[in-house]
Amino acid sequence: EQSFTESLTTAPQLEAEIRDRMDDVPYQESDVDPASVSKLRTEKIEGVLTELRVKLRDATSAKETLDRRIATELSTTPEFQARLEAIDQRLVELPDLNFSIQPELNASDYEAAQWLSLAEHEALVAERRMLESRLASQPVRYSWRKVESDELGLIVDGLQFQVQALETELTSRAQDSDEDSIIELDADTPGYATVQQMLVENEQLREQSQELSAALVFMEGEDSEVRQVFDSLGKQFDTVQQIVALSENSSSLGHLLMTHWHQMDKFRPRDIALEEVGEIGDHVIQRAKFEEELAQLSNATDYALSRFSEGAEPEAGSNEVALESAKELARARRALLTDLVAIETKVINAHGSIDRTTQQLDAAFGEYTRYLSSRVLWVPSHPPIPVSFLIDIRKDFEILVQSLSSTRVLHMAPSSGILLVLILTLYLFRSRLEPYMLKQNEKVGRIRQDHIGLTFFELLITLLRSLLFPLILLVLAYGISDSTRENAPYLSGSMTRSAKLLFLLLFLRIACEKDGLARVHFGWPDYRCTNIRNLATTLLIWAWPLLLVAAYLFRVEVDSVDVVLGRLIFTIAIVVVIAIIAVHFLRNRLSDEPFSRYTVLVLTLSVLACIALIVTSLTGYIYSGYVLFHGLINTLALAVGLAVFYSLMKRWLLLVNRRIRFRRKVAALQAANEEDAPDSAEEEVDIVSLSASVAQLLKAATFMLGAVGFVYLWLPLFSGLEAMQRVTLWT
Repeated sequence: EQSFTESLTTAPQLEAEIRDRMDDVPYQESDVDPASVSKLRTEKIEGVLTELRVKLRDATSAKETLDRRIATELSTTPEFQARLEAIDQRLVELPDLNFSIQPELNASDYEAAQWLSLAEHEALVAERRMLESRLASQPVRYSWRKVESDELGLIVDGLQFQVQALETELTSRAQDSDEDSIIELDADTPGYATVQQMLVENEQLREQSQELSAALVFMEGEDSEVRQVFDSLGKQFDTVQQIVALSENSSSLGHLLMTHWHQMDKFRPRDIALEEVGEIGDHVIQRAKFEEELAQLSNATDYALSRFSEGAEPEAGSNEVALESAKELARARRALLTDLVAIETKVINAHGSIDRTTQQLDAAFGEYTRYLSSRVLWVPSHPPIPVSFLIDIRKDFEILVQSLSSTRVLHMAPSSGILLVLILTLYLFRSRLEPYMLKQNEKVGRIRQDHIGLTFFELLITLLRSLLFPLILLVLAYGISDSTRENAPYLSGSMTRSAKLLFLLLFLRIACEKDGLARVHFGWPDYRCTNIRNLATTLLIWAWPLLLVAAYLFRVEVDSVDVVLGRLIFTIAIVVVIAIIAVHFLRNRLSDEPFSRYTVLVLTLSVLACIALIVTSLTGYIYSGYVLFHGLINTLALAVGLAVFYSLMKRWLLLVNRRIRFRRKVAALQAANEEDAPDSAEEEVDIVSLSASVAQLLKAATFMLGAVGFVYLWLPLFSGLEAMQRVTLWT
């Protein structure tokens, strides 16, 4: 109690003394005069540097101890306050006793109990006075200790400054010692060539050290950035989990999750270019070489003499100037190699740290993506479109028109302009290719001229023609992606996402032309090709532009609460798709070539999927509709690819069987002319049965590929079914 009471007056005095000392003492002044430090011997500087390092260690330890003491004092304050409350409560419970204890008397049991209560009362009062004094003096004591810690911090900074200054002087002296030593030698001095060679080698090591230091700075920066992203991802993951726990049944959960979903790209692991730095194994090998060479430099004199012997100048060892120069160079080389070993070790550690952190980030990002996607799929990301949306739609449309007005001045990258001109130039030569393709198609069906290469070539031309406009769209999207306009990334993203559907529709339309791949090479019926071509053309004219506009609006309104315009245009586009399918279905029912059951089933499922897209869009399940829509597009691409694969392999099989039949037929005719004709009927049956078995195998293989592809494409939806485990059907 007395010490805490005295600290009420002594602590401010000590604090004032420390503050005066902090104002007067130059803590960064070196113990060695900077003007005369260059005149001191290296051994003197090394001795002073050793003393400073010891002082720095002691000052750092004292500051850490004092900081821990301050932290402990602050952390125990609530305990002291709680103890004071307990003492006050106990003193209230004890009876008031107004007598003194007389130990020389023989007290009764009652008197002993009274004496015990009085002793407890006195002890509690003394403890309360001590705690009150401690808590009362805590502000001044904290201020005093804090100023004392600040002074120790200045002392540590000053010692670090002095150590760094002396280390810089030693480093500079080590770098200049080579040149100073070589200046003292004449060209005709024995050992001059060896010393000159050692100087060149040291300069090479110094350059290598600088390059490694630059690489180390780069790697440490990359490692720090990756660690920062990893830590941020961990905090983001915890935040999302907390949001899910607090807002499980809230209507705003979906919008909150979608906000985090759109921020995932900033946590996506990126490839770090470490090719210039080199592989970690190369640095391990190089460090081993440095350590091996450093072991040979344990004795500078022996190393200098060995270098003179290797240089065929053994007499230079008796020249004191040459020997001293070689020894100085050996010491400098030893210091350089020591630094190189240390830098290589840091580079190896940084390389390994980057690899480990990148792997951890990749695993954490995958886990975060799976967690978020499985929950965002089954919650509405936006509220349903309100009934009163017609009132605000005019205002939203005016805002959209205002944002679109800047598209007239979008700047395109020069490289994109060059690619665009090149593509359009190649498009002009397509008219010269058509006569050649017609001539090639005439060979199809002729036994001697028909071969599978014709089909592959036609397929290649069809792909190139189908890629023309999607490629132009992608080039335009790439060209405006770096524009300074605000809506340029949105327009670029919508064009990129719409290119896949454009390619599929163009491929179906071109493949089903009159002289196209499907009719001539694959042998598809004319009515089927006509229906597919008409359907693709109608979708291309009416539905695809609306879907492009909807994709743009969705990206523009990604952070909006309602996304009214985007959902409205998307709904209109899907309604147009349903109308187109219905019109084609009704038109086909009135024709002489009705659809097959399989085609009717596919069209029915397409209409049901379109209805599901409309429902998800209007009710606010935008991400669910996004997954469903892109799943349908990818499924269409898979179906087209499987159809091309099956038809291509079937044509190849038919060509092989046709040639086998032709050759056997020719052989049978030759045998008949020689009156030695075999029974060819059985052989012809064997050929047909072989063809049928291979065709069944081809169908099975195509079906298996389709099943695997279907599961892969719809895997995000299957993973989202994990959310159904949280739904309680009954208890």
